[in-house]
Amino acid sequence: VYEWPSHPPFTAFVGNLPFKIADNEQLAYEVEQLVSRMSNGQQSVRITNSRLMTNNEGKPSGIGYVEFQTLEDVSFLYLLLFLGFTTNSFNFSRSSNACWSCVEIVDLK
Repeated sequence: VYEWPSHPPFTAFVGNLPFKIADNEQLAYEVEQLVSRMSNGQQSVRITNSRLMTNNEGKPSGIGYVEFQTLEDVSFLYLLLFLGFTTNSFNFSRSSNACWSCVEIVDLK
């Protein structure tokens, strides 16, 4: 049973990111494009914040956080993933301030 958060932030942890994603804006763009591709352009999500984690040299570490504007946005992404609208593999899971279960997901390649 999923326990969805009742109020913002609606934050998902994103792992196994390609190292070509070099900044916060690109991370947000890639996740938005992923949803668009997975829904054949029929749905979009609004990302209010993204944080790409870096190592001690300032290089991307392959993980980050994406904050969605609404519960509907994040739940639509999880629905697509649950229904198998994916082809490759990076991972989304709950962040420490959210209440949903881990879900494996797709790639930005």
